[in-house]
Amino acid sequence: MLDQTRFVTVFNTYSLMYFDPTWTYLVPDDRWFPRVNAATSIAQALVNGAPSSWLDGAVATAFTDDARLALAAVPVDADNVARVSLEEGARGLDQTVLNRMQTQLTRSLATAGIQGVDMVVAAQPLPAETVPWRPTTVDSRPLVRTADAFGSASGSSAGSGTSIEPIAGLSEAMLTVDATDIEVNADRTTAAVRDAAGAVLMVGADDAIATLDRRTGLVAPSIDPFGFVWSVPAASPTAVFAYSETGAQSAIAGAWPGAVQIVAQRVSRDGTRIAAVVRDGSRYALWVAGILRDRDHAPTALGAPKVLATLAGAPTALAWLDAGTLAVLESDDTETVLYTHEIGAFGDALRGPEGATTVAGGLPSGVRVRAADGELYAQRGANWQHLASGIEVLAVQQGSPR
Repeated sequence: MLDQTRFVTVFNTYSLMYFDPTWTYLVPDDRWFPRVNAATSIAQALVNGAPSSWLDGAVATAFTDDARLALAAVPVDADNVARVSLEEGARGLDQTVLNRMQTQLTRSLATAGIQGVDMVVAAQPLPAETVPWRPTTVDSRPLVRTADAFGSASGSSAGSGTSIEPIAGLSEAMLTVDATDIEVNADRTTAAVRDAAGAVLMVGADDAIATLDRRTGLVAPSIDPFGFVWSVPAASPTAVFAYSETGAQSAIAGAWPGAVQIVAQRVSRDGTRIAAVVRDGSRYALWVAGILRDRDHAPTALGAPKVLATLAGAPTALAWLDAGTLAVLESDDTETVLYTHEIGAFGDALRGPEGATTVAGGLPSGVRVRAADGELYAQRGANWQHLASGIEVLAVQQGSPR
């Protein structure tokens, strides 16, 4: 047995990189390996292994039985380039497959500080290069709704130069909706909205506004990269519906089994995972599950949920900060706490601004928090910097335009 202090001196967390099923995004799968010979451990797990069981069916890998390791060891030369020896079958693979393999290896080994990767068969280099992928970073400027504007806010505070840059088309449509929660897709063409009446809407930049869900007690909705809006009532965690851009409703099988209440749920920016804050019995907990889709990318089911943490306080909001880190706002009788958790690693708690009710991720991995009185704050280390006043809604960004 090792206590946490000693454990992190011997082991470190590294991200195995997989693709989403459309080969558009890279998805991290964090693992703990000894710091010594980390490159070998990463390559063995990525090339010869498989994604974590809770991600089964939600992510894709370019490595097949034709491209396993020929040598267990992965040496790293003086230029910090890893040499990965593959079996003979790798020679016959399509160039696209080789390039995706190169990308997964390069990005995975980069988390161990490796600067380059050579894939070889019988000491002969394989021609391959990394492929482009879509990042999941967001605009560093918070996306907000005020009494008379919607868009990206800049400036230090409402009284000293805060300005809001509107989103063409979408801002005008958003001002016609009495929104309490807003999540905008990466291309900034569509938003999932919960209005003051508690209904879930889809708002488009073409002024199209559609009411999708009128069930009682809905939590804040989430929108995925394929345009599906996710909605669920707080009292019925298993009754998760996804709505297409045409308004077609699909029930999601296997949603949050065992939960008796759901406080919040958010789809990851790559569309492969969904996180939720649930109540399972007498406690609140943070869960995450893989999203299973059909050939048309429509969500059909969730994989078995992975329990990340039991929460100490009463949660109020949830957000993805980056591709692998979640944030939860909790409160009790004395204070508000921001709990952050890297999937596969440990969690951390920080005291938040008084009365904080909404959280959203920024760049790089920044945190923005809105308080009930409309004050907006940004995390700066262990402190909070005031950004603006008069913020009615702090919106969630699901990425950035291409």
